[in-house]
Amino acid sequence: MTDPAPKFASQRSKTEARWALALTIAASSVAFIDMTIVNLALPIMQRDLGSSFQEMQWVVEAYVLFLTALTLTGGGMADVFGRRKVLCMGAGLFLVASVLAGLAADANQLIAARALQGVGGAMLAPASLAIVSSSFAPEERGKALGQWAAFSSISTAFAPALGGILMDLWSWRAIFFINVPILLFVLILAPRKIRESKRASAVDGPISSKVDYWGGVLAVLALAPLTYGLLRAGQSGLDDTIVIASLGFAVTMVVTFIEVERRVPAPMMPLPLFRSKVFAGMNAMTLVQFIAISAVMFFLPMTLIQAFQYTPVQAGAAMIPSMAVMFLTAPKAGKLADRYGPKWLLAVGPWISAAAFLWFAQVTSTQYVAGVLGPILVMGLGFGTWVSPLTSAVMSAAGDKNAGVASGINNALARLAQLLAIALMGILATMVFNQALDIELARAGFDAASIDLLAGERDKLGAMSAPDGLAERWVAPLEDSVRSAFRQVFAAVCYSAAVLCVVASFLGYWATRGIVR
Repeated sequence: MTDPAPKFASQRSKTEARWALALTIAASSVAFIDMTIVNLALPIMQRDLGSSFQEMQWVVEAYVLFLTALTLTGGGMADVFGRRKVLCMGAGLFLVASVLAGLAADANQLIAARALQGVGGAMLAPASLAIVSSSFAPEERGKALGQWAAFSSISTAFAPALGGILMDLWSWRAIFFINVPILLFVLILAPRKIRESKRASAVDGPISSKVDYWGGVLAVLALAPLTYGLLRAGQSGLDDTIVIASLGFAVTMVVTFIEVERRVPAPMMPLPLFRSKVFAGMNAMTLVQFIAISAVMFFLPMTLIQAFQYTPVQAGAAMIPSMAVMFLTAPKAGKLADRYGPKWLLAVGPWISAAAFLWFAQVTSTQYVAGVLGPILVMGLGFGTWVSPLTSAVMSAAGDKNAGVASGINNALARLAQLLAIALMGILATMVFNQALDIELARAGFDAASIDLLAGERDKLGAMSAPDGLAERWVAPLEDSVRSAFRQVFAAVCYSAAVLCVVASFLGYWATRGIVR
């Protein structure tokens, strides 16, 4: 049965609303879970596959690239064809891709499977958020979105610990197979428990039955060379001819994308939405804030495992307190935003995140309680303070009729931030690592011949190991030097992230200062 227009919680049974929330949390969680677990597994994958740091970046970026480029298309599909239908399509595709990733024989196959996961995730994320938004009345939406964010995050928090155990007991491949029962649960129950909803001509005026597929193609054509160019720049520099050509082509495609979006009858990114200061400002804040948090979350598991010598189980469990704090904070922040407005929460929250990142940059102790526990707790507090008010402000600014498109745009920008964070911070990481390693090797007394032997290993960064031919007496000093250099990489990333959080705070305050409750 299809509702011609979204019906709010007052018109639905509480049971229907609870099922909608539970199933959308389950569906969207796999997209978040895979990002967290894969970040944790990267050092293990890199070691087992003998891959470079750049190949590990691609394992993440292939997923994020298609997730980012096609999320807007997924949001449009959800509005036109039905949010429940698109949710189930995304769940099925993500399930198949997860199995292929778990069976991958080499890095190239894994990267291809991750790209396919990105296509499925581009349907899951906006459809899930649009279903939640259309299932609750405006005065209850902030709380519901806070619960959606909190429960999604808490499942994401415990997943790395489970993933770490599976990696210790079996292999990194298990992290992809755990998606299968979750997605089967969604595919079996969603058609029975979630009422279909979509945009309808009776309420919103005539709409095109077409989806802006050209916009999705152009988004891929823009983001793929952008990603390739930035990742290559980390190895060969920004003055490399191929880097310049890739980035130039990406800029051309971005301009073409904007021009197409201005002209097509049913654009996946309706540019008039950005005339709203709240909508534009919240999405700008999303981009900046998520660059910061994505950068830290990409390098944190690597730092814990490669520099602090945590096991995968320890590294996965290390994040649980952060997500527990976020789980407790986000619903309360959503309720406060509903009652008093989001302005101060969005202004203060990023400063809390900045404090956490500055604290991270100073950590030298490898002991959990004395070292990383403090900043991990503060990071969860900061994230919980701003995430649900930001999401609620975006959706409210767009209005009910644009729920799918608005959630698609906001999710796409959050993922674009992740794409940019990993690529840009990869450039910073390579520069800082090589400079710091040179200093550490000189301090350890390495001779020129031994340093030359290390040239072929440098592209592995924190996974760098002693090459054949290196004298045994240099192995231990090399390991110490690599760990020290990678800790300096993490510090540089954290300082950069803290600066971005301050920028995000000003954006949040500026965009919402006129909102009153």
